Amino acid sequence: MRRAIWGIIILGLLFCGCEKKMEKIIEPNPPVDITPPITIITSPKDGAEFKGRTDYSGYRNPVNVHVYGTITDTESGIEVIKLNNIVVFRTEETDTIKIKEIYELKQYTSSGTYSIKMMAFDRAGNVGFDQVSISVYW
Repeated sequence: MRRAIWGIIILGLLFCGCEKKMEKIIEPNPPVDITPPITIITSPKDGAEFKGRTDYSGYRNPVNVHVYGTITDTESGIEVIKLNNIVVFRTEETDTIKIKEIYELKQYTSSGTYSIKMMAFDRAGNVGFDQVSISVYW
């Protein structure tokens, strides 16, 4: 009888508080952000054409193209935005920006077809992008 009581006491001591430890072990991990930022170039539209101007002396004035975009990341937040591989926006480490509107001015001095690519990186390392092609001529 004494052995049975000691066995119950020992088992009680062994399993005392283990339920809480087991809950911590079994708790699911927080969700991982695998969704890239939604990146949209709102202007110019794909296929847009821009005509340059030449002044009276024959000098070609640069063509100004205003680039607008919207980036949305509802999970980990936006960290960096690049336009044609140039950083145009970077958040502070403590910021969690979910929506950002971007405006940049690009200048072109020769005729041709150009690609404008906007890339957004979120804090989880996901990359979203949008790209349009434009034509510039004189």
